[in-house]
Amino acid sequence: MPGKNLKWLFYTLVVYTILAFVWWGYLIWDKNDEAYHLAVENARLEYLLSGETNTDIFYESEQYSQLSSRHKRQRLMIAGEGIVLFVLLILGIWRLKTTLFREVEMARRQKNFLMSVTHELKSPLASIKLGLETLSRLIKGEEKEQKLIQSNLKESDRLASLIDNILLTARLDNKAFNPEIEKVEINSLFKQIVTNLSEQYRYSHDVELSADSVLVFYTDKQILISVVTNILENAHKYADKGSEILLKVFQKNEALHIEISDRGQGIPDVEKKKIFEKFYRVGNENTRKAKGTGLGLFLVKEMLKLLNGQIKVEDNSEGGTTFKVVIPGKFANIADSNKEELKNKQLDYEAQNSNSRG
Repeated sequence: MPGKNLKWLFYTLVVYTILAFVWWGYLIWDKNDEAYHLAVENARLEYLLSGETNTDIFYESEQYSQLSSRHKRQRLMIAGEGIVLFVLLILGIWRLKTTLFREVEMARRQKNFLMSVTHELKSPLASIKLGLETLSRLIKGEEKEQKLIQSNLKESDRLASLIDNILLTARLDNKAFNPEIEKVEINSLFKQIVTNLSEQYRYSHDVELSADSVLVFYTDKQILISVVTNILENAHKYADKGSEILLKVFQKNEALHIEISDRGQGIPDVEKKKIFEKFYRVGNENTRKAKGTGLGLFLVKEMLKLLNGQIKVEDNSEGGTTFKVVIPGKFANIADSNKEELKNKQLDYEAQNSNSRG
């Protein structure tokens, strides 16, 4: 679809440019003729005022001959320059079309390659992780071996996260990602996210989760996980080591509000908008210590657009940065959710009894 829109826009501009060129050429040609006829008429009137009564003699005079010759030269000049400019215009359009469409096609191929290669990388990576986990269960008590295995598992998780981000970026660029709305129990989901990241970063920060009693929200679960995970990972990378990270989630005005605050160096005001650009990272790449690709916050903003959500970044009053996310949507009634859960358990119980009797 983006390629078709680009072609339609390009050809529209080409047609408009050619028509405008022809129109201005016609106007110049017409103005030249108008100026010639006006000059001839003025010269003829001067000739008559001099006392001559035979107009035919004027058209055989030297003055008229000079005016006519200059008019012909100007016509030839306008026609010649117009033809040259028109040829250059057509050549420029053809060159631009060739270059533009080649770049578009190359970008499309790169996106397709990116999606295919990330899919190919996930399979061997999953096998490596499975092998390491199996090896970890078989080798018990050997501290050095376990430490090495856990280190490799951590790196494989980091590589898997990087591949997922690249794959998701390609899908977003190709407009191939559609939200799947489902009922999500926010509290338990966020607790699991916090636990997973704390283990991944070896509890380098104390993450405090502050949430309303029970929140059940209709949204895309994977998008929500990705949004919260990427912001929390950003906090883990840039917050001062050993400092506290606060994750606050609450309901307000029929919207899910998420606030993640860290106590780090913060983000300069001039870079607050840039951090959501693709591949942008704060600071100098040569001196930066935190690992990353600059895709995390870009993905957060793009995925929130799919849910009509918003994100903004502010300075933390206690030092550091606060990310505020607002996702509009519908909250489930807790009582109805509990009834549905009990009903599902009852159905499972009856099915088990039926199978045991059979």
